[in-house]
Amino acid sequence: MSYYNLEQTLEVFQKNLPETLLPFGLPQLADLCRRGEVTPVLPYARYVSEGFLDENGQLVSTKKDTRPFNGYLTLPDLTDLLFQLTETLVISNAYIYEEIGTKDKGALVTLEKWGYDHNDYYHERDYHDGLSSGDTHYIGISNLLFPIEQVKVYISSKSSGVLDEPATIGTFGTPALIQCEPKTDKERVIELEKELAEVKAELKKQTDALDNDKHLTTRSQNLAAKIILALIDVAGLNRDSPPYQYDELNSNNRLIYDQIKANGMKVSPQKIGYWLDLAINQATDE
Repeated sequence: MSYYNLEQTLEVFQKNLPETLLPFGLPQLADLCRRGEVTPVLPYARYVSEGFLDENGQLVSTKKDTRPFNGYLTLPDLTDLLFQLTETLVISNAYIYEEIGTKDKGALVTLEKWGYDHNDYYHERDYHDGLSSGDTHYIGISNLLFPIEQVKVYISSKSSGVLDEPATIGTFGTPALIQCEPKTDKERVIELEKELAEVKAELKKQTDALDNDKHLTTRSQNLAAKIILALIDVAGLNRDSPPYQYDELNSNNRLIYDQIKANGMKVSPQKIGYWLDLAINQATDE
């Protein structure tokens, strides 16, 4: 898998997207990341440890399981850098996006700056001395990378023709924008017809999905909703969290969406909201 840096990503979008989607800058890229079209990642070549959630819902790991890692990590909070909500993001855990040489992906890990001496483990008097919640790492906007394949797929869905590769190299800066030749009226009509066909196809897809949901009987839906409600309680989530609220990072909808995405799956916030709403409105069985 290959990646663009931030400057290259902005340049490729600016040079290849239709004029109707220009100009393209940080706000537009942040929106694509928030909607899952493009995944911001950061390169990481130190140590990680897969852990477990403690009684407070915090990820911790045993130091003896620390291992070297070389690859790329991701986290929903990375989007805050693009929205310029903060200049530096402080993290101690993240999801594996790609580990070079393996197919591992999606695991939530703690980040460790140092390896662990296994000989020391056997001399620890208390098991909890061997626990870690991860070392603090400071991430800036210049650390971000973006999968080239995702950038190309999005551009292809919005335009036609050969992708104009980036000319810039290096860290984040102001990219040089290259003005494209204006399209003829005929080319513009063809482009609009293509976009209209895509919108119709997507609308049909969503309509078909809603029709498929109706195949579940009311009894089956209520049974599934009761199971979801129990899982909400087991996970310690707030029952009062609005089911369709996605923009809040700690809302039930957003937490479930992010975990499904980390598992390599796709479910829309609207669908998640539907089932959460059904779950929290379940009546007690008589």
